[in-house]
Amino acid sequence: MSGYKNHRRSFGKLERFDKVIEKEKNTVTEPELQTVKVEEAPEKEVEAPEKKPIYFDKEYENMPDFSEVIGVSFRGSGKMYYFASSGNVAKDGDYAIVETARGVEYGRVVMTNKNVAKNELVLPLKNVLRIATAEDNARFEENKKKENEAFEICQKKIVAHALDMKLIDVEYTFDNTKLLFYFTSDDRVDFRDLVKDLASVFKTRIELRQIGIRDEAKMMGGLGVCGREFCCHSFLPDFVQVSIKMAKEQNLALNSAKISGACGRLMCCLRYEYDTYQEESRRTPKVDSRVITPDGPGKVTEARPLLGLVKVALDETPTEQKIYDRELLRPETEDEYKDALEKKALREKKEAERAEAKAAAAARVAEAKEAALARATADKNDKNKERAQKNAQRHAQRQAALHDRKNADQSSEQDAQTPQIAKNESAQDGDGNRQNHKNRHSRPHHRRPKPHADAQKGQNNKSE
Repeated sequence: MSGYKNHRRSFGKLERFDKVIEKEKNTVTEPELQTVKVEEAPEKEVEAPEKKPIYFDKEYENMPDFSEVIGVSFRGSGKMYYFASSGNVAKDGDYAIVETARGVEYGRVVMTNKNVAKNELVLPLKNVLRIATAEDNARFEENKKKENEAFEICQKKIVAHALDMKLIDVEYTFDNTKLLFYFTSDDRVDFRDLVKDLASVFKTRIELRQIGIRDEAKMMGGLGVCGREFCCHSFLPDFVQVSIKMAKEQNLALNSAKISGACGRLMCCLRYEYDTYQEESRRTPKVDSRVITPDGPGKVTEARPLLGLVKVALDETPTEQKIYDRELLRPETEDEYKDALEKKALREKKEAERAEAKAAAAARVAEAKEAALARATADKNDKNKERAQKNAQRHAQRQAALHDRKNADQSSEQDAQTPQIAKNESAQDGDGNRQNHKNRHSRPHHRRPKPHADAQKGQNNKSE
């Protein structure tokens, strides 16, 4: 308790001492403060030590910043793998025996000794065992012959087991500790019995790997539509991601037969120029956008990014399109867009008025034609009526003349028959029937009498 009180008393003394010092400071006059100048020494900048990053991977942390490596490629593919040189010096065109995850392999040197930063390496970094000798080359050629034999044997075994799979390639490891079979299939395949048969034949470890259609093209190789060897088989290290958007960006026809490779997937070369097309497309105005040209505002109808040309339909002459260099164009501002809208509305109004005037003139012309046609029809009807009346009169006169002529013919026949009847009656005797029969057959049939003299005269006048 006593210690606590002393502690409290000491704090109180300190507080009082601080108050006295502050009071003395406040009593100092301004001139005294001006005369007293304390020169403070400049503070030295202390460089803070660089903080090294903390790595939980002790193997990566203990590696040097740069490592001497050799680049090796297998099976003629374009992908390169780094291996620690381990004191070996490689030359262009050499072959090397390296240690891999699946055993000892034989590969071609594609990059000689080079120092590479450790952040570019993939751990664990395997070693180069030695540069290939003549014996190693001979063993590699012997393994290739064994691979051809293994391919034929496996084909027969697949047919014997009736498996739905297509054998693509066979690969021996350099030390013959493993035999790999690559195949493709649309479905999963139960090849356990096949593995047993192959193991009993080759007396080594058998491994079957199902690959995709792109890996099949990469392994088998071939010629593309361009006439060159497949990119994936010759130099392409990995399969890049290709989408239909890349074909659209390059204005290619979206026809699967033209933009697909031998594997049935989109061609890898669509990726090569995509970045260039994308950059040029950013610098080129898009279709249906508004731009200002040296001849006035207009709308973009077609663009060619690589050539830097743009086809524009001007507002003044929308039917005519002109081609401009994109360097001569600039985007349209909001005020310019408003002015263009006003001009367009005024132009449409004038066109509408012109169309209305044209339609009215056409309507007047149509009315005039209809009136003229009506008058012509009326005149034609009047003429037809007059012609019909005249024809009726002529018909009546003709009927009257025929009637008179008929009456005259009947009277002349009666006058001619009267003396003949009297003669027949006087000459009739016992053979009267016979005589009458004879006279009856001797008379002319349908004999037309001569027309009367007055009727003949009227007919002549009519013909004239």
